[in-house]
Amino acid sequence: MGILGIIYSTPENCIQKLISEQTYLPKQTVNTIIKSFLDRGFVELKDIAADRRNKRIWLNEAGKEYADNIIGKLCEAEKEAMEHLTSEQRIVLIELIGIYEEQFKASVRADG
Repeated sequence: MGILGIIYSTPENCIQKLISEQTYLPKQTVNTIIKSFLDRGFVELKDIAADRRNKRIWLNEAGKEYADNIIGKLCEAEKEAMEHLTSEQRIVLIELIGIYEEQFKASVRADG
């Protein structure tokens, strides 16, 4: 899931660290993308009283409209593609994606 999708799906608890962990992107890269969303008027940031080092990130109305357009289309395309697979193929696909994800995580940890 990309940065936009993470912000979209975690509106109450989205912080830069969460995005960095879920995307395996460096914090600076995440920060640059969030700043571009901020400059385009898609997100808002708010200080977290308990943790002054982090800010909560959420989509404002313009950001929700932007994300709905992109994420909605992606979800529809994914649903349509999955409908063309048999249930056995779906099971195999999910198993293979799980194996891929574990190997990817191991590679990132090895490089980190």
